[in-house]
Amino acid sequence: MPTQEVRGGVPLMKSEEKSHNEFEEVLGELVEFARAWIRGEVTDIDGPTRNFEPMPDMLVTEINPVQWPNILISIIENDSRMVGTRISHVEYTLPVIEVPPPTAMMAQDA
Repeated sequence: MPTQEVRGGVPLMKSEEKSHNEFEEVLGELVEFARAWIRGEVTDIDGPTRNFEPMPDMLVTEINPVQWPNILISIIENDSRMVGTRISHVEYTLPVIEVPPPTAMMAQDA
């Protein structure tokens, strides 16, 4: 009888195992980018951009940097003030990593 991988006491089916591996791979890409962002190593985020207003006085700018084709940066503004930055994968809704906005990073360096 073939052995089956078990995580947390729950046997994984082959499709679940593939999903877990895919999730971990995507999360790894996001963590790598977030670490580079926080260390100030991301200096070029030029790429396709999309703006939308999820509610009044709030603007979200999504950027897909050419140098990081699998990354989507969402910069969130409220009343023209940058309030958050989220890093996600272009093909998936989750996972998402919230990082300090660029203005907070610049203030820290001052």
